[in-house]
Amino acid sequence: MNNKFKIILWMILSALPALSYAQVKNIVTGEYSAVSKIITEKETLYPSDKILLVFDIDNTLLTSGTRIGGDIWYQWQTDKLPLKPDDSQKVPCLYENTISMLYELSPMQLTEPQLPTMLKQWQQKHTAFALTSRAPDTLFPTLRELKRNGIDFSSSALRKKEDTLPPFEKGKL
Repeated sequence: MNNKFKIILWMILSALPALSYAQVKNIVTGEYSAVSKIITEKETLYPSDKILLVFDIDNTLLTSGTRIGGDIWYQWQTDKLPLKPDDSQKVPCLYENTISMLYELSPMQLTEPQLPTMLKQWQQKHTAFALTSRAPDTLFPTLRELKRNGIDFSSSALRKKEDTLPPFEKGKL
């Protein structure tokens, strides 16, 4: 192989990683009006069926309706004392059982009152679903609070065409 060919091959292979990365833009906002604006902009650039909307549940769609169990409470529980407990000093039920109990007993509220209407409009055009880091035993309180607050992802979730409901509602992953 001659040197000229090696140099050209090296240049092509070096450029491939740069070509494979999608354009990423981080936008920090506290309002869904900014999200709506971005979705509208993307609709002018891409077909609707090529736009995927993924929402986090906690403090993005729903937030704690009480002080206990909210983000500030979690931070207080984990970071308030300068002396940090080691693993043998931690109480495992605090984060396993107590959090699940809080989700079961505490009502959640929308982060913005107009959110269900906005989601329904976006779902008419795009695939949209929600992700969460919540434990599996919080599934039913999570679904209950989404439904109670007017949020339903069953019409726009990723699923096989023959499935009528999202897989998690059928008890399978």
